Amino acid sequence: MSRTIVLSVILLVLVVSSWMIYTYYSQSPVQVELLVYTPPVIQPLLENASREYMQLHPNVRIEIIGGATGTLLNKISLTGEGDVFITADHEYMLNASRMGLVVNESIKVLSYVVLALIIPRDNPANITSLDDLVLKNVKIGIANPNVAPFGRMAVELLVRNGIYDKVKDKLVIYGDVGQTARQVALGLVDVAILPHVAHYWYLNDTSIIWL
Repeated sequence: MSRTIVLSVILLVLVVSSWMIYTYYSQSPVQVELLVYTPPVIQPLLENASREYMQLHPNVRIEIIGGATGTLLNKISLTGEGDVFITADHEYMLNASRMGLVVNESIKVLSYVVLALIIPRDNPANITSLDDLVLKNVKIGIANPNVAPFGRMAVELLVRNGIYDKVKDKLVIYGDVGQTARQVALGLVDVAILPHVAHYWYLNDTSIIWL
């Protein structure tokens, strides 16, 4: 196999100034609403945490909207609404900064995620490495590289390993990481290039191949 690249992803969190107001008022009877935009890669964690928090603080309502980062950025630009913006890579956060949509001083690095091959549980195509994507007649799922950072990074992974031109006709494009992961769990694609955490969303239905 040509040189394997493991791509690290920086998840950047924008906590706008209203977060301080939210923290203050969560201790009072005032009803507080917080609108959070997040890519699918972190959405399950946020939803679990927000449910627990709202149980402890009944006066707080947290609404979480998930989707491909580029799609979310367009939504924020059009509506001018939102309190917290989480991106799946630094490029979209930089775009948000250039557009004047974020408070630059509030940008933080939250975590790192790596790409992996996610396959259906029984691995019917017997995928073991990137080489198999070239050698076998398989359907390869990726998120839309035009709006989803992990889709763009999947393409970069294939390019840097010198196999993109050999497998590009095998790619099946889905709207975002969440949609792509579901296709793997349902066995509708043979393999997908996704952040490694996607395996844990469907622990009983998928397996993971580390790069």
